[in-house]
Amino acid sequence: MEHSMYISFQLKRSKTNKKGLAPIYLRVTLDGKRLELSAHRRIPPASWDNQLGCAIGPGDETIILNNYLDALKAKAQKQYNILDSLGKEITVDAIKNGLFGQTEKKYYLLNVLRYHNDEMQKRVGIDVALGTYKHYRTALTRLQDFIRHQYRKDDILLDDLKHAFITKFEAWLKTIHKCSH
Repeated sequence: MEHSMYISFQLKRSKTNKKGLAPIYLRVTLDGKRLELSAHRRIPPASWDNQLGCAIGPGDETIILNNYLDALKAKAQKQYNILDSLGKEITVDAIKNGLFGQTEKKYYLLNVLRYHNDEMQKRVGIDVALGTYKHYRTALTRLQDFIRHQYRKDDILLDDLKHAFITKFEAWLKTIHKCSH
């Protein structure tokens, strides 16, 4: 899906402090939804060009500030590109999370299976048979052994699971544990 994204910088004159410095905000507009984040920089309003969205005037401080803003804009664009290339949903919140290093929570296969088994154990005798629960425990043990044998790891991220993992696990079950069903 094509997205429309615009990145700019705004000076919040209404938030000028006692020293006469106003905060600069990064504004990301994605498909009409707006996100404003502090750029963590302040500047005298007279040194800001609203149309260009950058600092004006002579001096190294102006150059340094504009370079910082350019880098921040590039980082926002990079987050967009990363989400796009990974085929993830592109939202202003996802861009914000990427800018601040907040990514989605990572889940590990064996941890998810342990959680599942704990929930199934609570339901034994209600709507889960004891034999079924024992099969779940065995599946966890076999999977744990396979991951240690095949990948030399204690667990594997769900994001890292591919079709090859399933076929290798199936072959391992059939050859090592003689499981044919």
